[in-house]
Amino acid sequence: MTDTPGTMALALGGTGARDAAAARANLGAAAVGGLAGPDADFLIPSTAVHVAVPALTASRTWRLPDADAYPRGQDLVIADEGDSLSDAVVLTIATLSGSGDTIRGTSNNTATLRAPGAVVRFRASVISNTWMIV
Repeated sequence: MTDTPGTMALALGGTGARDAAAARANLGAAAVGGLAGPDADFLIPSTAVHVAVPALTASRTWRLPDADAYPRGQDLVIADEGDSLSDAVVLTIATLSGSGDTIRGTSNNTATLRAPGAVVRFRASVISNTWMIV
């Protein structure tokens, strides 16, 4: 085993990292904080825990990260902070194509936001590659 000065190896109960961001990454934890999504179709990164929807100019589809790559039991919040959603401007949230993921309680593995200020919270299942709306 090679020692890295200033760190404790994962095998010894440490994180193998020099800072908090690297520790979260080494332990498979999602990042702390949020990010603003684009006014475009978008693949949500597996490090996101809160994604703000900006003022959208057209309907968009955002894809959830692969549930297998997301920390089990971790929540992911998507919030219309731009207050632009409506029946004419819709945000569809879908599973990653080819991932085999599902969104529990939906027939087509999508969730649709269409109200100004809408918020949805997903949770990555602990036992399967399923997203739950909580």
